[in-house]
Amino acid sequence: MNYWQKCILTIVLMLLSVGIVMVYSTSTLVALEDPATSNAFFFIKKQLIWAFLACIGLIFCMDTDYHIFSKYGFLFYLAALFLIVLVLVPGIGVKYNGARRWIRIAGFGFQPSDCMKIGLVIWIAKYVEVNYSRIKKFYYGFLPIFGMIIFTCFLIVLEPDFGTACFLLFVSLTLLWISGMCIWHLIPMFIACLPAILFLAIFKLNHIYARIAIYFNPELDPLGKGFQIRQSLIALGSGGISGVGLGWSRQKLFFLSEESTDFIFAILGEELGWIGTTSVILLYLCFLYYGWKVARKAPDIFGSILAWGITMLVSFQAIFNIAVVTHSIPAKGISLPLISFGGSNLFFTMLSIGILLNIAGQVKSDI
Repeated sequence: MNYWQKCILTIVLMLLSVGIVMVYSTSTLVALEDPATSNAFFFIKKQLIWAFLACIGLIFCMDTDYHIFSKYGFLFYLAALFLIVLVLVPGIGVKYNGARRWIRIAGFGFQPSDCMKIGLVIWIAKYVEVNYSRIKKFYYGFLPIFGMIIFTCFLIVLEPDFGTACFLLFVSLTLLWISGMCIWHLIPMFIACLPAILFLAIFKLNHIYARIAIYFNPELDPLGKGFQIRQSLIALGSGGISGVGLGWSRQKLFFLSEESTDFIFAILGEELGWIGTTSVILLYLCFLYYGWKVARKAPDIFGSILAWGITMLVSFQAIFNIAVVTHSIPAKGISLPLISFGGSNLFFTMLSIGILLNIAGQVKSDI
């Protein structure tokens, strides 16, 4: 392994280790109290199984030449798109909290939107490679790929998963901008999409209004929709500099929900304090830095765009999650990569990092 691979792999293993410890800390009591499990080790066992499978996937992708994803890029995207459509079918997609986002096979569930994240990034990288000379043109460069991105995000909104759709749209447009897209092309497309956006906002996504209102004033519903963010801020504030101690969180005692998934960063802040949260943030920033260096040094356009996309999938998702937990942006259902409980997110995140490591292995190791 060269210098870049060692740095990225070290960061990933450190974040994964933090995640396993925090999932164990946050899930034991919930698992004991849940009649469906009644086993303190239920969630950590599942996470360890997924972590093992994810590590195998990372090694496989790390040893697979990333150019194979260029050859079959559109097929990867179509496969992910098929799963997104499949999850919308009643009887196949599993509903949880009013959203049909899961497909369950042999006791294991996964979210097709997690697969779509890397699938869409691979296809954008392939599209830019083939159409690099035309990417600044509106009709022959920008419009076709933008249409596919919007269609993909629209399917994810139908689950509904507005947070993931917004995140994917943000990453995709950032990738196109890095590739040389004219930013002014977005204005006519926004105007064209405005009726559909208004229709969804008024008739399909009215819960977004409540989230935005609570974001500006959690006291509007302190025991309802504002309760979660209040408990999250209490957890972070209770941690102080060094935290209350690993395993000694009070907010995970059924005050803060989603304590093992979307809001695990709040419990991490309570138990490990400012030192723990700052260390995790620095690890994500280091991942962003080394991913950026690999993208700049990649041997070809496809490798560069793909490295950029994978780096943003991990680091920007972490930024979005931490922003929600700290009440910097309205609440979205986005997990903390490599740390939150969740098998499919961990698995596909590790697969994508394996691809990044393969790209890193083909760049010069000079700093």
